Amino acid sequence: MARTWWQTRVPFLLGLLVVTILAISCASSEPSSSPAPAPGASTPAAPVAAPAPGTTPTPSPAPTPAATQGLTFSSVFSTTSWPGGPKIDPAKFEKEKGVQELLKYHAKLLPLWTKAKYGGESVFVGPVTGGLVDPYSDPLKLGTRRNAQFGRLLTYDQGLCSWVGRDGDFSTCKGQYANTEAVVVVPAIIQRWEQPDPLTYIFHVRKGVLWPAIPPMVRTDRELTAEDVKFYFDIQKKEGVYRDSFADIKSVDVLDRSTLKITTVAPLPDFLRTVAQSGVGMFPKECYDAGDCLGKKFLTPGPWLVKEYVIRQKITYEKNPEFFLRGLPYVDLWTILTITDPAAQKSAYITGQVVNYRSYDPTEAQGVVRQVPGSKTHLQYSAASTFSLRPKLEGPLADVRVRRALMLATDVRAIWDLCCLGNGVIPSEMGRDLYGMGRSFWFGLDLAGTWYQYNPEQAKKLMAEAGYANGFKTLITTSTGSGGPYETMLGVQSYWKKNLNVEASINVVDALTSRTLTTERKWQGLIFGGGPGGWTDGLTGFLPFIKGGPFNYQSVDDSVMTDLYEKSRREMDPLKRVAQLWEFEQREMDQLYSFRFNHHFPYDVMQPWEMNGASHAWDFYWSLGVGWMTMVDPDKMKR
Repeated sequence: MARTWWQTRVPFLLGLLVVTILAISCASSEPSSSPAPAPGASTPAAPVAAPAPGTTPTPSPAPTPAATQGLTFSSVFSTTSWPGGPKIDPAKFEKEKGVQELLKYHAKLLPLWTKAKYGGESVFVGPVTGGLVDPYSDPLKLGTRRNAQFGRLLTYDQGLCSWVGRDGDFSTCKGQYANTEAVVVVPAIIQRWEQPDPLTYIFHVRKGVLWPAIPPMVRTDRELTAEDVKFYFDIQKKEGVYRDSFADIKSVDVLDRSTLKITTVAPLPDFLRTVAQSGVGMFPKECYDAGDCLGKKFLTPGPWLVKEYVIRQKITYEKNPEFFLRGLPYVDLWTILTITDPAAQKSAYITGQVVNYRSYDPTEAQGVVRQVPGSKTHLQYSAASTFSLRPKLEGPLADVRVRRALMLATDVRAIWDLCCLGNGVIPSEMGRDLYGMGRSFWFGLDLAGTWYQYNPEQAKKLMAEAGYANGFKTLITTSTGSGGPYETMLGVQSYWKKNLNVEASINVVDALTSRTLTTERKWQGLIFGGGPGGWTDGLTGFLPFIKGGPFNYQSVDDSVMTDLYEKSRREMDPLKRVAQLWEFEQREMDQLYSFRFNHHFPYDVMQPWEMNGASHAWDFYWSLGVGWMTMVDPDKMKR
């Protein structure tokens, strides 16, 4: 932080010098609070030669211990958006219960570790094994898009004690809180890059990155090269889930063993952010040719190798001893368990079998803390914990008047009181920092538009106009049978019946079935989830609603959205792009292809002997991008 003082009288010059020195000293003791990038800039400008992870971006010196800091609204939330984006009222937003809870249980308040612990096993309860389409069947299928335990080409900086600014020393936490407001792309396998012109990227592959010595990897030389990266880009563009994101790549040319040139057909504002997405990770050509890429042969230059995988039950990873960031991961084993019964989850935590417990009720979470003294609690505001009822566009739901009536008939704020002690905000489809507001921002109810304001009389009129004055029957399919999201569904069910005589039966299935019904477009009525995800790049935020898009499970064909997508994907003027993204957001909230009822805030409780993982929770549970940053104290573990 630059602080400049100016005095005009000579007698005060000595005092000026002292004050300036003190000011600089104070600035160096503050937590990182780098200003947001220029309006609409989806990534920071790449340096001519982006340095190794140890030096990008410049780390903040150690702050006062986090546990002693009091958080203010302005220290966590950005209160203005760039021109063309949503206009928020900071005074109104600050009073939201969800905002107050975030300040009370923010990850910044977690204690910092001072020296790394190595060894042990981290076992936590997560949704992955209970849910997605078999994440090890094919790395190009949709079900694998979040499995970032692959070797990452680029990644994002986030969390307490991140690996950015460490100069290769992962033994001590220097106390930095990395980039809570801006999404910053940092090197991984791609160690540095240049952009000599708007259509050209030169990627330099980190030397010494090794493929694991597991068949069908039979190369004598196991070093990952530029040829491997070219193969990955080519195959993703041809048939991968990110084919739309990479469609504008004109060519990928290998210049030498560790250098490749990527040429695009037009300037792309989100290209680096797309490459850094959690699902973009390397696998070798040998796997693809053999038709056995993953399964138990988890061939990745990333931090983990699969030790055991039982679908719907657990995944256990073992540390990759050849991982290119020496000193990581911290733990030897990392296990994700599926425990669907809330009582069993609580018992597993209290008895020390797992490192985490999650609840949507702060009173319950604190009750668990009392039973396990020393536990740490923070409010998890993951982009993936959104709630949406995505309608299948057939029958009554094909009529936008019906969708608008259903939304108008629902008292959203009352449902927040019912499900979540009043904690609630409307999810954003786009990454929030794309509007200039930082990752900690969500829409207040006032920004959600006309149809989100409770008005049962107008809802009845719309239903009559659509020919459904007497209501109809529909089905809500969900894999969530408890907690805030389920209570939200019960509230929706009640309001629809009371105000519109719409009978919505709730069908609880296992998460794998729900995911399969979604991806194969086989659900009836409405399905829980599949809604706004706060994508890190604007392009991906469009794809659930673009004709032919890989995430467009409803087969939406909206010419307005398609036009905005085509404009935005190549719009380099930052202010114009912000306006396009926000126009798209409003279009979706007007047409109601999903009902954005809440961005649920689970309270995550972590064991006293767990370190660092909780502060990375934004990516920890869902994207699995930084599970390798967690550590435990093996001497204090109960297991």
